[in-house]
Amino acid sequence: VGAQYLEPFLLWQGQADAAIAKSEPGGDAEELSRCMGKLLEVAGPGAHDDIVVFFLSHMLRHFLGVAGGQSTLAPQFYITALRHLLEVLAGRGSPITLTMLWANLDDDRKFQPHAVESLLRASLLLPAELDTAMARALSTGPGPRAAAAAELLTHLCKALILRDHLLGYENFASSLDTLHKLATAAQAGGGGPAIDVQLALVEQVKRIGQVALVATRPGAEIAVAVRSDKLDPPLMREQVHQLFEQWLRLVTGQPGAASFAVNPSAHGVSDAERAGVLGCLNALKNTGMFKDEVLLERMLRCFIDMAVVHAQSQAEAAVVNARVIDAPELYLAVDGFARLLVAVTVHGAGEAFLGRALGVLVGCVKRDADERGPAFNGRPHMRLMVGVMAELPGGNASTSSGAEALDPQGLRYLRTIAVALHALQPLSVPGWAFCWLEVVAHRSFMPRLLLSPAAQGWSLYEALLVALLRFLEPYLRNSDLNDSIRALYKGTLRLLLVLLHDFPEFLCEHHFPLCDVIPTTCVQLRNLVLSAFPRSMRLPDPFTSGLKVDLLPEIKEIPRCQAVEPGQGALGELRHAALREALDAYISGRQPASFPADILHALKLAPVEAKAAGTAYNVPLLNAIVMAVGAAVRTITSPSHPHGMDIFKSLAHDLDSEGRYLALNAAANQLRYPNAHTQYFSCVLLMLFAETQHDTVKEQITRVLLERLVVNRPHPWGLLITFIELIKNPRYAFWSHAFTCNTPDVERLFKSVAASCMSSGAQTALPPNSVNGAPGNPGAAKHGEDKA
Repeated sequence: VGAQYLEPFLLWQGQADAAIAKSEPGGDAEELSRCMGKLLEVAGPGAHDDIVVFFLSHMLRHFLGVAGGQSTLAPQFYITALRHLLEVLAGRGSPITLTMLWANLDDDRKFQPHAVESLLRASLLLPAELDTAMARALSTGPGPRAAAAAELLTHLCKALILRDHLLGYENFASSLDTLHKLATAAQAGGGGPAIDVQLALVEQVKRIGQVALVATRPGAEIAVAVRSDKLDPPLMREQVHQLFEQWLRLVTGQPGAASFAVNPSAHGVSDAERAGVLGCLNALKNTGMFKDEVLLERMLRCFIDMAVVHAQSQAEAAVVNARVIDAPELYLAVDGFARLLVAVTVHGAGEAFLGRALGVLVGCVKRDADERGPAFNGRPHMRLMVGVMAELPGGNASTSSGAEALDPQGLRYLRTIAVALHALQPLSVPGWAFCWLEVVAHRSFMPRLLLSPAAQGWSLYEALLVALLRFLEPYLRNSDLNDSIRALYKGTLRLLLVLLHDFPEFLCEHHFPLCDVIPTTCVQLRNLVLSAFPRSMRLPDPFTSGLKVDLLPEIKEIPRCQAVEPGQGALGELRHAALREALDAYISGRQPASFPADILHALKLAPVEAKAAGTAYNVPLLNAIVMAVGAAVRTITSPSHPHGMDIFKSLAHDLDSEGRYLALNAAANQLRYPNAHTQYFSCVLLMLFAETQHDTVKEQITRVLLERLVVNRPHPWGLLITFIELIKNPRYAFWSHAFTCNTPDVERLFKSVAASCMSSGAQTALPPNSVNGAPGNPGAAKHGEDKA
């Protein structure tokens, strides 16, 4: 039917390819613009649908052939041309899409990895249709088509899911499941390294998918100027090399120049040293890099690559020569470039330049991690990031006793660094996770950010901690800890210990979003967060006999908490779920009466989401509801407000065992230092225990409290107070319940914890025949390890 259209298409294609070949070296777009105009003349708005579809189909075939070649301009040009033709069809209401044409191609080239990736990034192919086609091709059995589909799927998972996080497991669920079945069957028959790689890939993508449903994933596409040097201007590399050498000679040989470079007001600097620094900065300016963003990216990438290669070559030479090399010598070029970035920043370019420079560094880390895989060494990049932080104004100030006040400019610099670190979080670049954690915990970053005036840096640091915990969450939840994840987990514990000791107010205010991403299995990790209390407060001894908690002056104070800030935390989560207004109405007047039942329905996840999350319930929403109810009723009336208790009773009695456990955990997360929320949720748990007629509910309340006490210290103050009240007060008849003595091991555990939690004057509250134990660590009853 389209034979008459073949000659004009081939004529246009020849002209386009010639224009691309002519334009590529110098980047001249004039010829390409003329070709695009001719295309729209032949197959534009005035052309018949048949010719537009013919051009579209044949151009797609041609694109599949050129996308994997050496040219970077050809794929971009043909993607633009394809988009123009699709817009012509869409303007006429035609149902034809590029995905339909691609699926109907009887050509194995349609699985060409780079071509399909480019079409997906340009939103010209639909992932769902592509998933179906790949699954169908994989199911055809061994052969070239199945092998091509497997190669394509592997490439897309690495590039779009694991590296850049533009898509998720759910986008390729059918093809990944098919690949997993085939690889499992092949492994059973002997398999091989390639089969093992495929199985590992599927498992890794599934783990990433488990957090994708609740996480805002980072990782924008790496800029072309950062990923490739193919279009670098002639002699640019030689020019950068010359400038770099000149700068290194200056700052390594003249201490005054090094000081002036990062501090324009430095003292003891000679005129010659000032002139040398300003001369180098002017030489950079004369390259035109500050007027052309693409050229700036290319030159910064070249600087970074040279610094990294220098460090790697120094390390390799040290190994070959069997000599020990100290860090300043090893990272001479890296440290010099860090000082150059800071010099350009503080001598006028400001945080806008710093942001662009760090953006290029982010791209280089992602590129190198992607290209080198397990061989990737991120230490030079880490040293560069730390060097920039240390050289910025105030970066080396002592922060142990309240550092110098961070000025607004310094805070903007730190905010720029925090944005770069968020883009490099472990979910985005797993191979840089240990380097990332070291930078986030560095003395030039963490203390300065957390000591910023009016806590302006706290939300930034919270975002980084949440990113770290989101990466660990699926491994911890599934107890899937290899040596690397175990080491990263221990590093996270140590970081939280530092925060608990030096910055407890930060943990007090941000406990809710942190607990939101800590799995229920990580009891000790959660206890670390919840044990924080303000340094100005002196905690009452929870073991004091006759302690009247309700008479403590702090117990009436509403704690400052991100969960209940307007538009954030629990309130933000409820507004997103359209429950906030209904909650306010129910608390104030018990209307609508169906609200508790509506909550139960809103908490259930769809089957696909439940499978990925590992639970049938929307845990962040459940945490938000529990926190919001407590915050709402505690601000208007007494802790025993009946409307609030109606909601908690519904959660305790109408949810199944899993949902009830999650709801009780959400309430226990508020048992912290003396404050109004601690008192309210302590009363809620004790009232539920006293009033419920179901032993299952009583047993789960006990479990939630007990499992937080049998791990190593620290233990939250509110948790101890609640458990001591539960086992001492005759109203609860705790020891009369069968679950406290249904097996000898359980009975011994309860007696041991009770003995540890009770004061010496209250031992009579222990059950009969118990052995009085000296108060000590409740964790002695059980190994003091987290379940994870």
